[in-house]
Amino acid sequence: NTRPFCKLRVQNVYTREEVKKWQRLEWVGKIPGADVKEVCGGYNCRHHLSWVSAPIAESLGRINQYN
Repeated sequence: NTRPFCKLRVQNVYTREEVKKWQRLEWVGKIPGADVKEVCGGYNCRHHLSWVSAPIAESLGRINQYN
């Protein structure tokens, strides 16, 4: 029951700049005008972003990029 947008991104590590790029994308369920950093996948999305320091992000593995 996860949107393709979320399924591709869950459990991965991203930079703040990468997350900002998601704002310009379109997908089913996206809430127009809402900040993706707050609503993630959109309507009824249960995902959330957890912000970590750069050293912790690096220790978790490769930082992902999709856009």
